[in-house]
Parts: sequence; structure tokens; C-alpha cells
Amino acid sequence: MSKTRGKIFIVIFMVMIALPYIIWPFISRVVDTTNYEKRQQAQMPELSMKNLAAFPKDFEDYVNDNIPFRNQMIGLNSTIRYYLFHTSTSDRVAVGKNGWLFYTDENDGDPIADYKGQNLLSNEQLNVIASDLCASRDALKVQDIDFVIFIAPNKERIYSNEMPKCYGNPKSEYVAKQIVDYLKENTDLRIVYPIDELTAAKQGLGDEINIYHKTDTHWNELGAYIGTEELLRELEVNIPEYNSHEIKIDKNDDMPGDMAQMLNMTHTMKAGKTFVPEGYNLHDYTCDDSDVDIIRYHAKGADSRKLLIEHDSFGNAMAGIIGSQFDECVLIQHEDVYAAIAKEKPDVFVLETVERYVSSTLSDFEYR
Repeated sequence: MSKTRGKIFIVIFMVMIALPYIIWPFISRVVDTTNYEKRQQAQMPELSMKNLAAFPKDFEDYVNDNIPFRNQMIGLNSTIRYYLFHTSTSDRVAVGKNGWLFYTDENDGDPIADYKGQNLLSNEQLNVIASDLCASRDALKVQDIDFVIFIAPNKERIYSNEMPKCYGNPKSEYVAKQIVDYLKENTDLRIVYPIDELTAAKQGLGDEINIYHKTDTHWNELGAYIGTEELLRELEVNIPEYNSHEIKIDKNDDMPGDMAQMLNMTHTMKAGKTFVPEGYNLHDYTCDDSDVDIIRYHAKGADSRKLLIEHDSFGNAMAGIIGSQFDECVLIQHEDVYAAIAKEKPDVFVLETVERYVSSTLSDFEYR
């Protein structure tokens, strides 16, 4: 009897292991199989003499990335870890206080290194960045194009009070501050880094109104408005201050952001509220082109200059705000800057970057 029972248990165990693979082909089209990890998943390796040693590890990676119900299992594990233990299943996401999530990917700008004041630049490196940017400014000026640099602060710095205790307080000396201070002290480049304005707004608005998304890496529309205020002020264009009587701040339910996706918790995570400013003059603006790489706006009776902005994802929330304030505004992403400038012939060129990319973006940018 004991042997029979043991065989039954073995059969049941084998069926349980095999069952997901048996039913997966029939239901895989109706369950969530989206890759939320922003990386290329492992492919089935080819067994050959050349990769014989690496095959076991490559095959294991393939199985881990393609196991049936992978998203559902990760989501369940993440939900348990998040709600019961307030921890993350991803090494790219840290769970902070009060439901806040923070980005920790060392291979994508490394915002925690910025927070801790690591990877500081030498004077020689700062001088090279300054010299190259001045050369680009001069080359643009030959074509009567003004050059402005805009840096969006990292979420970790603005909401340092919501960071996990293990990270401590943010360092006062960090790469973005190094670059901004050096450029302001040693060049006449026009650079906007609204860290003070956003910090003051966050403190003035209190805990009930956020200027960054709780479960996303980016600022929300209100944060983007405050940042854009400062960019427009540099361009001598005025819009009402976020806290003026003209501006109404609408409160809406937020959607789980990109970090909730990394945890496979878009269906279970509470994202809180998002805030949208209304009441400023939109100049009857229209969006004529809109895709991943180019957004084009036209406005009536706005500033007559033509604006061209090279931006990262932080520029998306700024687009409609700044696009409503110029007769024509073009935002480009992943496009050839030389070709775009030659085609658009702007009056002003703005180079936008988020803080965690500031060193690489400004070091790599070149216009001659």
C-alpha cells in the first residue's frame, strides 16, 4: 500500500509540473504575457559544440524568461512582498514610505549614485563638457539659434523624505549640481535646473498634492508645469505661477506607473492621485504630428519664435504646456539633431535631460 501511495504521489507531482505546459498553448493568448522588464528576454539557445559549456546557463535563462504564467507568478510574489513586507522583488525598484516607489537601476542612469553623491566629475571632465557645449552654442549662434539647456531633477531628490531609510539623506554635492555650478561660474551658457523651485513647491503644497507620480519614475503634469515655468521664464515667456489664483489644480486617480509594471503589479497597486494644472492660456494650440520620435505643436497668438526641443521621457509631460506658448514648437526624441535643425530652422534649440542622464547627455551632445 505504501509503495502504491508513493507512486500516486509521484504521478500527481509530475502532472502538476507538466500541467502548466500542457494548457499554456491553449490560454496563452488570453493571459498577460507582456514584457514589463524593459530588457530583451532570453531566447532558446542552440546546442552546439561551440556553446556546450554555456548551454546549461543559457537554457536556464530561457526557461526562467518563458515559463508559463510567469507574469502571474511574479505579480503574485510582488504583491505579497509589497503589501505584507514592504519590499520589492525587483533590483531596479525600491519600496519607500507611504507607498512611494523609487528607481534604482544602476545600468539606467543610476539615480541612487546621484542621490548618494557618487560618480562625481573631475575639474578636467567639467571643463571638457563646458568647452564642448560652448562650441555647440557658438555653432548654433552662427545660424541665429539660441541654445538653452534644461535639466529635470530626479524624483529621489525631490521626495527624499519618502526614500527608504537605508539610503539616508541625499548628498549636497552631486553630479548635476557640479555641472550646473561649473557652467554658471565659468560660462555664459543658458541652463535651467529647477531643483529649488520644485523643492519649494513640494513643501508648499504639502503631502496631499504630489508633483511626481508615486509609482512612476517621472514627474506628473503639475511637476512638469512648475519645471516648464522656469524654462519659459528663461525664454522670457510668462505663464501663471502654479500657486496663483488663475491656476486650478485638478485631482484625478493616477494609473500605476512604469515601476508598478516592473513589479507586474499594474492590476493590484494603488497609485494614489495625480494632479493637473488648468487655467493658463493655451492659445488654441493644436498637435499636428505626434508619435514616439516627433511631436509638433502650433498655437495662435503665442510667442512668434519657433522652438525645437530634443528631449527624453521627462519632456513628454512638458510637451503640451510649452507647445501651447509658441507659434510653432517641435519636440524630437531619438532623432538626428543635425538633420532636425537643418529641416526645422528654429529660433531656439532646447536640450532637455533628466538629472540621472545629465553627465552622459551633456558629454555626448555635439553640434558643430
